[in-house]
Amino acid sequence: MKYILDHEGKPYRKFFEEIAAIPHESFHEKALSDYIVNFAKERGLWHHQDEVWNVIIHKPASAGYETHEPVMIQGHIDMVCVKTPESDHDFDVDPLELYVKDGFLRARGTTLGADCGHGISYMLAILDDDTLKHPPLECLFTVQEEVGIGGPKHLDYSLLHAKRMIATDSMGEGAPELSTTSVLGGRYQKSVAFEPVDAGDFYQVEIGGFAGGHAAVDINKGRGNAIKIAARAAFHLLEKAELRLCTFSGGTLKNNIPQQAEFVFWTKPEMQQTLPAVIDQLNQDLQQEFAKTDDMPCIRIRLTKPHSSALSLKQTKELVHWMMGIPSGTYLASPQEPAFPLTSRNLGTAILKERVFELGYMYRTSIASHIKMLFDEQAVLSELYGAVWEEEYQYPGYSVEPGTPMYETYAAVYRELSGKELTPIHIHAGTDVGTIIQGMGGTMDVVGIGPNTRKFHTPEEELELASYDRVYQYIINVLERL
Repeated sequence: MKYILDHEGKPYRKFFEEIAAIPHESFHEKALSDYIVNFAKERGLWHHQDEVWNVIIHKPASAGYETHEPVMIQGHIDMVCVKTPESDHDFDVDPLELYVKDGFLRARGTTLGADCGHGISYMLAILDDDTLKHPPLECLFTVQEEVGIGGPKHLDYSLLHAKRMIATDSMGEGAPELSTTSVLGGRYQKSVAFEPVDAGDFYQVEIGGFAGGHAAVDINKGRGNAIKIAARAAFHLLEKAELRLCTFSGGTLKNNIPQQAEFVFWTKPEMQQTLPAVIDQLNQDLQQEFAKTDDMPCIRIRLTKPHSSALSLKQTKELVHWMMGIPSGTYLASPQEPAFPLTSRNLGTAILKERVFELGYMYRTSIASHIKMLFDEQAVLSELYGAVWEEEYQYPGYSVEPGTPMYETYAAVYRELSGKELTPIHIHAGTDVGTIIQGMGGTMDVVGIGPNTRKFHTPEEELELASYDRVYQYIINVLERL
């Protein structure tokens, strides 16, 4: 393959490029999992690959470290696959097209997969280098992290013994996580029935130009939710005309703030002058409301080809009213840090199918009781509209305290190599770590170590190369001191 980065003395960069050449969306990690297994075979390392494609690799201690307690290094091998509207990239078969701009590594028109490709590349480089000094290593490569921490639920924990962990799914240099959130994710479903339509006009409404982002990291930034905007547009149109939905779709992942949505509806021919004016007014409102938070918010309406069937006016109103009532965004912010969300909800996806209308939804909180409270509130609303909940995943957060041996070791290394002190953070996101700690008996000494990565889960995702290089040095120095 053709490499674009300088790999001299930086083997992890080469591994990152090789990872980027292998499709590895959530639930489609087998090719990358097999690549990691072959890597272990070629180096004679003990390895285990399970039925969902998690991989564990053991590396013996270096000379003089044989009696030291083992250390686990963990990262997830799946990536979020999002692309720009104009991109023709096929995530099932195409390698990512990497390029460097202003010191940041990016992928053309798509997500980069630095979340958590940087961590996987670090682990492979450490396993490959026999000159490093370290205790016995248990490198854990998990799957399905981006879709509900699926991989760790299938692990055979009897194959792991370490009570110390470096978590590489960390996105800020010198900013280890002190806590993550508990998460509940799933979908609400409401049965629908399409009916034949009379002669009339068919319109397509498209919503786009919103910044989107990660439903944890960016949920507090006031960005527009394209699905909620689509529901608002349909609601305003229903105030002026008889509307029957033919299609409705929006968002890509429950864990993302939706950037785009669209719907097609039938209406009577005499509305050709009225409806565009409704959308024009909404467009003006959106430009004002989201001028400081989103890229170029825009909503368009145009005549489109006829459809043979649509929902009834009654069903259309029910769906639109239901979506209007569903909350999305921060529920409670920290009193001490008003910019930090303690609890949030995200309406991430919507799709109108042949017999069902489906909404993908996530609850996320640092306050355990809020999950049930907010879920019960939504249960009341969904019951009013005849919708049912289907849980897809639920996983715990975790919390650590500064001053643990792993934290202090990282703090000392970071201080010596950077001249700075660590700035630990609480994050409004979930990771594999809470589930792994649970699987390991509930007690582990964990520290998160990762480089500066920005705009992950979007096509603007970028990895700061200088930080990427520095953080590798932090990790191998931490290992040497354990």
